[in-house]
Amino acid sequence: MNCIMKIRRPQACSVLVIESISSIRQLFIDSLKDIGFERIVGFANGKDALHFMEVEHIDLAIMPFAMQDGTNAIHFLKIITENPTLRDTRISIFIDPTTEDYILPLAFELGLLSWHQKSFIRDDIQEEIKKLLEVAQSHDWNGVLTSAFYLRSFLKEKNYKNSLLALEQSILKFRPGSTVQLLNLADALFRSGHEEKGLIILKQCELIDERTTPLCESLIELHHLDIRSHPSQYDISSMNALGIKIALIVDSDIAVLSQCEKLLTAVGVKKILTFENGQKAIDWIESSADRPELVLTEWKLPGLTGPILIQRLRKAGLVDIPIIAISSLIQSSDFPILKEIGVDDCIEKPFGKTDFFKKIVWTLQENKCPKEHKSLQFKISRLLQSGSRSEAERLMSQLFSDDRLDDTIRKEIEIEYLFTFNKFEEVCHLGVDIVEKGYASLKILNMVGKSLLELKKYDLALQYLEKASEISPINIDRLLNLTQISMKMENLEIAELHVLKAESLDPKNPEVLEMKCKVHIEADKVDEAQELMYELDSGLKIASFMNTSAVSLIKNGRFEKGIALYHKTIKSIPLIWREKKLAVQYNLALALAKYGNLKESLEILHKIDQPPQYFTSSKIISLKKKIETSINTGMALELKTSQCEEIPIHDLIEEESISDNYEEISVENTTHLTRSNHDTISIDDLISNLNISVGDICCYLLFYFIENEDKEEGKLLDKLPIFKPRLSIKI
Repeated sequence: MNCIMKIRRPQACSVLVIESISSIRQLFIDSLKDIGFERIVGFANGKDALHFMEVEHIDLAIMPFAMQDGTNAIHFLKIITENPTLRDTRISIFIDPTTEDYILPLAFELGLLSWHQKSFIRDDIQEEIKKLLEVAQSHDWNGVLTSAFYLRSFLKEKNYKNSLLALEQSILKFRPGSTVQLLNLADALFRSGHEEKGLIILKQCELIDERTTPLCESLIELHHLDIRSHPSQYDISSMNALGIKIALIVDSDIAVLSQCEKLLTAVGVKKILTFENGQKAIDWIESSADRPELVLTEWKLPGLTGPILIQRLRKAGLVDIPIIAISSLIQSSDFPILKEIGVDDCIEKPFGKTDFFKKIVWTLQENKCPKEHKSLQFKISRLLQSGSRSEAERLMSQLFSDDRLDDTIRKEIEIEYLFTFNKFEEVCHLGVDIVEKGYASLKILNMVGKSLLELKKYDLALQYLEKASEISPINIDRLLNLTQISMKMENLEIAELHVLKAESLDPKNPEVLEMKCKVHIEADKVDEAQELMYELDSGLKIASFMNTSAVSLIKNGRFEKGIALYHKTIKSIPLIWREKKLAVQYNLALALAKYGNLKESLEILHKIDQPPQYFTSSKIISLKKKIETSINTGMALELKTSQCEEIPIHDLIEEESISDNYEEISVENTTHLTRSNHDTISIDDLISNLNISVGDICCYLLFYFIENEDKEEGKLLDKLPIFKPRLSIKI
């Protein structure tokens, strides 16, 4: 989101004016005040201005190309690109175009916002500033597009065809499907002699929005093209207006599948996967190395429904992929789950091509470069879930610096940010406070509930997750969390109800079946547990999980519960996994010995006549000898040697780290949590270590000047002034 929102409201915009001649400097200041700017400061030279910028934030700096103290506008632009604290400062320059325009290519490469013809007439200055505001407004206050407007006019005037074409291609990547940008690209293609490609782009532009037909015809006339000289049939799909290569479409209606596929093919999508049901789509995702860049799915699919399919797609790694639901049957009760699972938009059936592309283009643009608060929140959430912390923080710094941001959205993002980095206590302190004040959003309820679960505060976790489930009852992850909590609270009947509901929604979901197996083990349903464990690819992981949980219980002194869990695990492990069963038996014998039940421990050890291959018989022999000695002599049992350690049966299988265990954490005897000293996430903290990315500062990193004129502009970066931003700068 490269915005220049502060310029939109002159009274809130801080402006710095640099001009060595005091009368002219005052002329600029007065002109700005007449337009409505109030926070204006002026300096006679660049070094003093830079010192001021070390301690005070500036939204817009207006200056000439060169100052008398040896500094120049290129110095300022370079300093901005090297200091994240200045990422929202924009530079506009007033130059003499007859002698100074050679600096413009480098200036735009470094993030220049706009250039204007130097004038010492008040009306002319005001006219240029008003034009800047009008241009910015017409481009939705987007810094990239505003800057590109001024850069484009310069490149056209100088006939820099190659640089113009490269610019338009780069901007289309940030504004995929934009009809305005497609027209600009077609114009650049015509100027560069690529007439057929330009005509194809115009055809795609008309397909995306038929209202652009008059503009396309005007552009053809402007370049004096005789379209009759071109073949009437050319491959319209040879150009890619949307910038995506692979799309996934799921719908049981063959006609809709065909319609979507035809429209996407026409605008250049090269590979389109179509499926009539959700399970086939999941099977393809799990078996293919390809990843779609756009997903369209019917909401009311038979079998694996749209909401469940989308949850499975997100779990399969498509966290940051835009997903659009297609249906005429979406109801208001579906809205919570739509937001929760990250549905970007909905297309209502039946639809025409204009409505179809309007939704597609908006979704792709907001996913690529979000500008709306809702889209930014979606994007930040996805980045956090995918582990892209730096990019998430970059967007957070931009969003949090927008004074129009609703405080509740900010709190939701803060809570998710804290949760992502396992700051569970801080999540609870902040989230509970918000809920108690009456703002119980679904996201906050869910994050707080999951954090309480991690903190082993099961009663409170249950309250929050049940509230969330009332709002959005078909979230599979939450149903599994509720199952887990019910198991922890030894309410197996409720646990079974939750997991069966999850299974009814998604019968083949491996995570659901794993949880069902764990419930069976806890409930002593041996046959059902054995059957599931054997059929599941993750059966060995489940056995390892139960073994590890029992080990944790024993280490925390909860012998009776740990021993009971060992017994349940041994019963549930299929006979085909004999070595794993024997390993758990040894652990059970060791637990019994530690608990003081030496006789039963010895009986179990005698049954292990053929020990597993991955631990030597010396472990059994050593433990037997110690127990027999203790029984015969009456001496205390000594179990401190390495020979008397539990066997982790996951040594032979690949297993993710098991964070869930039965270890108890001390819990305060209170019914609610109180807020800590945590108030907000500091914007300064977020941006202090961020790097500037493509699109952050106008056309910086997006535009590169191709025509090498061998000018002297490179020397303008010599003797770069020292700039040391202070911690007091507030964005």
